[in-house]
Amino acid sequence: SVKTLNNPYAAFPSQHTIFAAWCAIAWIKLIGPASPALRTGSLRFWMRGLLRWCIVVYPMVTVYCIVITANHYISDALGGLVVLAISYGAVHLYYTLRSRHFSFNKRMLSPSLLPY
Repeated sequence: SVKTLNNPYAAFPSQHTIFAAWCAIAWIKLIGPASPALRTGSLRFWMRGLLRWCIVVYPMVTVYCIVITANHYISDALGGLVVLAISYGAVHLYYTLRSRHFSFNKRMLSPSLLPY
C-alpha cells in the first residue's frame, strides 16, 4: 500500500530552499554593495536595483512554490535555512581560522625574526 511507502520526514530539510538561498547569497556577493559612483538616472543603476530585488525574491518564490505544490512543509523550508546558516557559518569560521594560521606562520618565518 501507499502508506508503507510514504515517509513524511524524507523531505527534511528542503534542498530546494537551501539551493535557492545559497544562490541568492552567492549572487549578492558577486554583485557587491550599492555603488555610490552610479548616478540614479543611469540605466545601470536601475538594472542593478532590479537584479537585487530578483535575487531577494527568488528564494521566497521557491519556498512559496514548494509549499503550495505540497512538496514540502514550511518547517522543511525553515530547516533548510537553518542547515544553510550552520554550514555557511562553519565554512566561514574555517577559512577565517585558516587565514589567521597561515598569516601567523608567514610572520614566524620572516627573515627579520631569524637569529642569524
